[in-house]
Amino acid sequence: MISTVAIMCSQALSQQVQTSLVGEIRSMYKSGIRTRPASSISVVKEKLAYARKVQDHQAVYEAFNMLFWAYSILGKTDLEKQYLDSMSLQVDKYGLDHAKIHVLNAKERYFFDIHDQEARINTLKSYVRLAQEQKDTVKIGRGLALQGDAYRSMGQYDAAIGYMGRAYDLFHAINSKRGLAQVAGQLAIYYSRKGEYEKSIEEGHKKIELATQLEDTLALIAGLSNLAAAYALKGNLADVKNIHHRRNKIIDKTEYPQSKKYSINLAITFIKQGWYDEALKELRAIEEFYLEGKDEKNLALVNHWKAIVYRGKDDYKGSAYYSKIAFEISQRIEFPKLSELSAYTLYQTYHWRGRDTEAIKWLVTSQNIKETIFREKKKEEVLRLETKFESKRKQHEIELLKANAEIERLKRNRLMLSLALSVTLGLVLLYAQYQRYKKRKREQENQLKISELERGQLTQQLEFKQRELTTHLLFIAQKNELLQGISNKLDTIIDSDSSIVTQLTKLGRHVRANLSSIDSWDQFVHAFKNIHKNFVRTMVDDYGLNANEIRLVSLIKMNFSNKEVAYLLNVSSEGIKKARYRLRKKLNMSTGESLEELILSID
Repeated sequence: MISTVAIMCSQALSQQVQTSLVGEIRSMYKSGIRTRPASSISVVKEKLAYARKVQDHQAVYEAFNMLFWAYSILGKTDLEKQYLDSMSLQVDKYGLDHAKIHVLNAKERYFFDIHDQEARINTLKSYVRLAQEQKDTVKIGRGLALQGDAYRSMGQYDAAIGYMGRAYDLFHAINSKRGLAQVAGQLAIYYSRKGEYEKSIEEGHKKIELATQLEDTLALIAGLSNLAAAYALKGNLADVKNIHHRRNKIIDKTEYPQSKKYSINLAITFIKQGWYDEALKELRAIEEFYLEGKDEKNLALVNHWKAIVYRGKDDYKGSAYYSKIAFEISQRIEFPKLSELSAYTLYQTYHWRGRDTEAIKWLVTSQNIKETIFREKKKEEVLRLETKFESKRKQHEIELLKANAEIERLKRNRLMLSLALSVTLGLVLLYAQYQRYKKRKREQENQLKISELERGQLTQQLEFKQRELTTHLLFIAQKNELLQGISNKLDTIIDSDSSIVTQLTKLGRHVRANLSSIDSWDQFVHAFKNIHKNFVRTMVDDYGLNANEIRLVSLIKMNFSNKEVAYLLNVSSEGIKKARYRLRKKLNMSTGESLEELILSID
């Protein structure tokens, strides 16, 4: 009896400890993660280690969630993805179904951080569906509002406003001030981007009023920053100064120094209006905050905008100084987009100062970085296409396995049916004729199904090979197009600067030498023959075509246009016309006959 009571007390105490641990981790978001993410990570990791030790699966999940948001705020997307995967695995492994909607929320934030708006919208649709199943109106409204923000990121402001209107109606129905404040803040930004400043200011005042009622300091600071920007774009400097003064007083009295980050957006707005002195004050204020936090990325951005300010004030020496600082920092932290932008700003600055030698140097630097960024984007696009292709290939394999399994099942059924009929025929002779008829009928039906499945399988294999071949050709075309573009740019630079002609000429030869790959064409011909088995043999035996002509007729057989054929064969459009003319003569074609129709008619 005493032992039982002791066990019950121990279990109750363990449950209390676990509940307390979950509460502690959850409370860290408002108290530390949002305001001091870097310094809060070590504390959360300590809680995570303890949660694992006591096997508190809910607390482990909460710790993963906090670490995800900390790294998201810090902009470290690789670690953000790592903890997002850990959250998903924890939810699936231990059946934490109530947390699935929070995982979707985190996934939406990850896609927001990596700027994948299409994936973000798809995730938000799943989020809204799950919220509807749970009948959680607040989350439904939040999901709709975030979809509006995603469409805003793609520049589709009308669609964004439509989603925000639906969210507003939901929040208004349940009198959710926090939701209404969120919608008002977003609408203020959308209307400002559309140039409808009066509507933007109206929504901005709503946001500030609701944030004040909720005593949400961060929301109030953000609302005041956006309202100041709207007044700035409208040209009301006096109103901007009043709102800005109010905002800075609130920041100085709170524990949210990171709110100064809104100053950079306001500074950019001042630059657009030509208020350079006001912009410089804002940039200096935010620079102090980023220096304290050793945030080099944002320091680079601040120095870039300071360069723009000094250029606007016709101080080209100061502009060049800050552009160089921005360039050096961005190079050190591998921020290529800003490196390219800073180099181009230096080119413009030196060009306007009449220092053409230095201007050309920075223009070449800018172009080199731009081409590097372009190549990286192309690599990412090719990787994305390869991943998509691999996914489809695996899906195709799964479908084939299912089809094979169905065929085997039908074969087994047919065998079992035959055995059953044989036994029945041996026992019931009078019923034999009827059973034979029944057997034949069922076998015919099964055979028909098997034939249909096998035909479908062959069709799928043919379609798969066709898609594989097309993807292969598109890859060649993309590669040739990229290399041709680089070659053209090299020719332009060679014409403009003789000092680097020798090296660039060698590089040009190397690029042109790689414009077409024999290995790639061999792979193409092999794949093409698998689909059109007799076509190449017919064209060689009956018409005596050579290798180059076989390539041309194969691409015409694949329905590629003259322009696409030119890219794939790395020849000019005029060259394609001449090749087609020679081909028509070799095929003994008259003037009125269609080359495409003839080639497509040959199996």
